[in-house]
Amino acid sequence: MLTLQASPEGERREALADIGGVFLVLLGCIAGLLLVMRRNVRRSLAPLDDLLAAIDGIEHGRLAPVRALTAMPTRELDQIAAALRQLAGALDEAESRRRLLSQKMQTLQEDERARLARELHDEFGQHLTALRFDAAWLARQLADQPRLLEVVQGISRHCGEVQRDIRDLLVQLRPLGPVMDGHEERVAPQRLQELLEALVRGWQVLHDGREGRPARDFRLALHIDASAPALPRELALAVYRLSQEALTNAARHAQATRVALTVDIDAQAVCWSVEDDGVGLGDPAAAMQRGNGLGGMQERVWALGGQWRLASDGSPPGLRLQARLPLSRADVDPPS
Repeated sequence: MLTLQASPEGERREALADIGGVFLVLLGCIAGLLLVMRRNVRRSLAPLDDLLAAIDGIEHGRLAPVRALTAMPTRELDQIAAALRQLAGALDEAESRRRLLSQKMQTLQEDERARLARELHDEFGQHLTALRFDAAWLARQLADQPRLLEVVQGISRHCGEVQRDIRDLLVQLRPLGPVMDGHEERVAPQRLQELLEALVRGWQVLHDGREGRPARDFRLALHIDASAPALPRELALAVYRLSQEALTNAARHAQATRVALTVDIDAQAVCWSVEDDGVGLGDPAAAMQRGNGLGGMQERVWALGGQWRLASDGSPPGLRLQARLPLSRADVDPPS
């Protein structure tokens, strides 16, 4: 005799085991799906780092990260990258136009200085020479009249002093001399060294402590690498003009007692700096807008594809100006 009796507890355990197995399989599928989704999302969003770097580069004037952007994995990101590349191209074009405009402005300034130098040399020089000849003739005629002779000699002496002042002014207006038409003139580093030494020496003579004035220490440290080639005329002139303006500001506005001009020339670039111990600048950004020449100095450096830096934090007091001017256009970096 066979007796069959249903066991609800066994059925329940078997059902729970089946449900648990299905649940584990479902959890495994969900975990696998999440891992695949995570991998796909990371792959899709990875180019965002490049996009963010490109945007940061545009903000700080560096367009290399934008140019390095590759094809994006999604259509939307690819459209953003294309827009950034287009923006970088527009900024590049605008920068080139502004740089060209700055170069033209600097050229016009130098042309005007050259014109003034010619006028001073041709007009005032001839008149002063004639006055000295007349004074010499009068001196011979008045040799027997000491009082009148002394006056005439004074006139001749003043004419000579004016001529010396005009010669100094001509050097400042046209330090490299006249431009040779049809020739791409280059300036030897030693020639630039002579000009800078004369410039510093002139300021040192003006502030040597005579007549109760406090003496000021103007120094030049110039290092020329053996591999340094001759400099393009516009580059040598820019170094001279930067030094001229910086020394003028330090002497007239900064109340500095020590001014150090440093120029390093090698085969790649000219590294220029001027540092003083004067009152410094409370707001460098505002100072760039005032008429103390700092804005013009920055524009001159930028026009030649150089890098410009101004530091004045008040501790220690003073001002430090730095510029790096590449010798070749191939070495031009974006302005900082």
